[in-house]
Amino acid sequence: MKHTYILQEGIWHASGRFYDEFENCFTLEAVTQTTHTEDEWIHEGTMIIHSPQPLEISNKYEIIPLMKNNNFTNWVQFNPTLGIITGKFMILENTILSSYRSETGEYTGTEVLIQMNSEKYINRGFAFRGNERLSCWTAELHKQN
Repeated sequence: MKHTYILQEGIWHASGRFYDEFENCFTLEAVTQTTHTEDEWIHEGTMIIHSPQPLEISNKYEIIPLMKNNNFTNWVQFNPTLGIITGKFMILENTILSSYRSETGEYTGTEVLIQMNSEKYINRGFAFRGNERLSCWTAELHKQN
């Protein structure tokens, strides 16, 4: 099965749970859109965390297109809160793995996207600030038709 998230253009909706550094659990909702040009892929979206004071997080990834017969690529994210983040996507069977680090090295994290079918992925991830857990999350992503 070919990957459809990020590797193909599209709009995706996500819902799930977000855990903050104190292990408080809040629901989350997100919408992302991926567009491809010859020189780069743009993956951008907004996530809303439904905490007592709802938090909206916007991200924009600039991704180097995956080269033929290659299963990894690099990306840069412009995050208003964390600054410039650099990372890698690695494709392994039905899974897209992502690891990242902020420009200062203060923030690091990992994300896993498991393809269930062409229109559904399961997502798990975590972020650290130094040696302290910043957040972790679990979500289900569905492609918009």
